[in-house]
Amino acid sequence: MRHLLLFLFCFAGTSNADMFPFWDVHWMCADADAIILGEQLQDDNVKVNRWIKGEPASAPATIVVTDIQKLSKSLGAFWARAYKKQPSKILTTRRFLAFLEHKGGGWQSMATIEDSGLCGSCGMVWIEDGRCYRYLQAANPGPYDLFEAKDVKTENELLTAIETGLRDDEAWQKALNNSDPILRTQALVQFALLSSSPESPRNTHCFRVRELLRGLGQTAVPALRAQISKWRQGDSLDEVVLTLYDLGQDAREAVPDLIQLLKQPEKAHPYYVLSALRTIGDSSNIDDIKPFLKHSHDQVRKEAEAAIAALSKAKSH
Repeated sequence: MRHLLLFLFCFAGTSNADMFPFWDVHWMCADADAIILGEQLQDDNVKVNRWIKGEPASAPATIVVTDIQKLSKSLGAFWARAYKKQPSKILTTRRFLAFLEHKGGGWQSMATIEDSGLCGSCGMVWIEDGRCYRYLQAANPGPYDLFEAKDVKTENELLTAIETGLRDDEAWQKALNNSDPILRTQALVQFALLSSSPESPRNTHCFRVRELLRGLGQTAVPALRAQISKWRQGDSLDEVVLTLYDLGQDAREAVPDLIQLLKQPEKAHPYYVLSALRTIGDSSNIDDIKPFLKHSHDQVRKEAEAAIAALSKAKSH
């Protein structure tokens, strides 16, 4: 995971193809405006059997879910069409569980995308004979295709996962809504480490901490420094370090912690630590960076060069 994140950090935006979302259930519990168990009626009309999240005050028994009628119910339709074969199975069920978002004044299943003559949705789970079926991208480039779910194989597994996801999000919202800014920062930063996160071993909210804290400036730094000291075996401090990178000069007091992390690559990737030192701009630690000019990884060597160049320039002014 850490190497994948590093690749994305260094090379974001280089792919020409569109990657369609495939979010896990816990993630969608946090982002969905509503979650319903329902039954497809005619066209885009559906009967709501149960509002699991986001029940409106009126709680209508029937609603419109835009484009649900377009969603393919043929399993493996993309590859079947490519090889001029019949789909392995065509679902006859009308039962579903949907993670919905408000869109255009109405409801739509999350990430509903039509492409290459097929329409699918990451937020739609069809249920037939107790089994779950989800959409994922058959190829890149390529459309969503329908497959038997591997993450939540049965309706019971799906509902259990949703219960867990909503409980995780409740803990996140509690931290987010703390009226004391210092206590709120301390509560939010707990999610950045698996060993301290209320949702561990899941990391639904881990990668959301950075966006919230980057706008707090120096206020966030004490909590981030405290989190560094809480590292335990199996943790990664990458998200903490990247938040310090975002804060730049406001994170100057964390420089001693970052220098120490350069000697502890098991805690945070050196590339991120070097990047943070570069943006903070404290030129007094150039000598601590020089050994990384001979690092085994090319990207780390290049970042060390960039950091030394930037800090040397700052020192000369």
